Amino acid sequence: MLAANASEADTDTVGSPQVREPDGGFEVLLLEQADDGLRLPAHLNDDRRISTDQQPDPATTRALAKCMVRIPGWTTNNPRDTDQVLDDLNVNYYAAWQKDPILGGQLILLLRPDGTGRMGPFLASYDPITGLEITYDRD
Repeated sequence: MLAANASEADTDTVGSPQVREPDGGFEVLLLEQADDGLRLPAHLNDDRRISTDQQPDPATTRALAKCMVRIPGWTTNNPRDTDQVLDDLNVNYYAAWQKDPILGGQLILLLRPDGTGRMGPFLASYDPITGLEITYDRD
């Protein structure tokens, strides 16, 4: 099994969504799936419901910006993997968010209730201490 941790993205500055990093990595919004929609990751201790059918208010946008994590470049080294990773991340596209200067164009990694999210052949999970863990899942 191939596994690695990626550190959290620097969220001290708020700007337009990040493009690919020099090593091929990129940033995504890490959110959790809830019964009534989306929520911020549990470690932020903020249980507000995140609406996907309207542009978030400024306070919610700031909270969402704290959810940026970096996907390491090795996840997209193989062109086939790249297509699968981007296809899975693009499933979580919310038209209302595209009007927001911070959220527009941002990819979203959505964690299921079991705490994992899929990106092509990879499974992702998040721990507030160790950060994002990406494992290659051959199944």
